[in-house]
Amino acid sequence: MVQFCCHLIVVVLVTAFVAEQCHGFVRIRIRRRRRAPVCNSEAWASWGACSSNLCGRPGNSNRNRKVNCGNANKSERRTCNPPCNCQVSQFYPSSICSATCGAGTLKQTRFVQRLPSNGGRACPNLIRNAPCTRYENRNCETNTWASWSTCKFLHGSCGPGTQRRHRNVRRTKLCRGSDCPALDESLPCSQCCPTDCVWGEFGAWSACRTLCYGSR
Repeated sequence: MVQFCCHLIVVVLVTAFVAEQCHGFVRIRIRRRRRAPVCNSEAWASWGACSSNLCGRPGNSNRNRKVNCGNANKSERRTCNPPCNCQVSQFYPSSICSATCGAGTLKQTRFVQRLPSNGGRACPNLIRNAPCTRYENRNCETNTWASWSTCKFLHGSCGPGTQRRHRNVRRTKLCRGSDCPALDESLPCSQCCPTDCVWGEFGAWSACRTLCYGSR
């Protein structure tokens, strides 16, 4: 295809050229297309380690690839955040010891102070059972004494006997507390038995006293 425009003849072929008409002659300038260079490159390598290993402080990470042309990127850099591991507090008791006199267990709890991020280590268990020892000492306590009972005679309804009284336990002892004191008391008692009066024989007469007038 040939186009005439202002004394310029442009011929479009596979190889481009420009024809100029000048004084009846045609001058041709050939411009060859440059082939784009073939650039082969390998796949990117994995990202390298982050330059920072402190949680919360960003760093840089690089990766490289092999290329056979000079104008292709051979390396890349990106901002990276190092992994932050979960951070927890120390354990604190969250219950009382299960024992009242000796060895037992209690529950302990700790709290999350920082959640993991960027692939950091997950949080450990927050609750555990721990051994404990507890001695809850308490002395025995009793109520006041009740009244004395009536005298209980050994034989019949009189003579020697025993009176008793009792008190109850108000609080039992715990662990190493004091034992309860005696809950019963007794003391001797007696009551005279009734008897009939018994007269003995008369004794001898006393000597006669002389009275006036000769009478006895």
